[in-house]
Amino acid sequence: MGFDGKNLPFFTEFFANKFAFLHLWLYPFAFFHIFSLGMKQKLNLITLGVSDLQKSLEFYEKGLGWKKSSASQESVAFFQLNGLVLSLFSRDSLAEDAHVNSEGKGFSGITIAYNAASEKEVDEVIEKVRSLGAKILKTPQKVFWGGYSSYFADPDGHIFEVAHNPFFPLNEKGEVVLPD
Repeated sequence: MGFDGKNLPFFTEFFANKFAFLHLWLYPFAFFHIFSLGMKQKLNLITLGVSDLQKSLEFYEKGLGWKKSSASQESVAFFQLNGLVLSLFSRDSLAEDAHVNSEGKGFSGITIAYNAASEKEVDEVIEKVRSLGAKILKTPQKVFWGGYSSYFADPDGHIFEVAHNPFFPLNEKGEVVLPD
């Protein structure tokens, strides 16, 4: 009897019955191996919980001109950003999925940053989002760390920083390049 996928229940039952004792010996090694791998230093996706997906799509897609991925569905939208994906999903559904209360108030302790190539680009982006109805939290200005920065809140109150940081150069793709 060869393994062709159709007889998976047979193999599962066979190994569960014949070799059940092996997990007692292998478990400590498997557990150690899984956690010794660590978490790679990367992020792939940021999901923003939104109160009204259609209103958010108006802001990001029609207002900012961002292109929604074909992977998007009726209840979730995806935007490919450089090497990262931004997702828009119902705030209530996201909270339910994470097993937390969706009634967060005030500052969440996180901002999302857009690094611009120049101070002029910071000004242009802020004027664009202002025209879309974004709330400007801090007007563009020189900042203590030597750059030029502004903050705005999207329709759901997610805080974005738009900054020109002369100490973090951008590559040809517009990605931040940190020193080693």
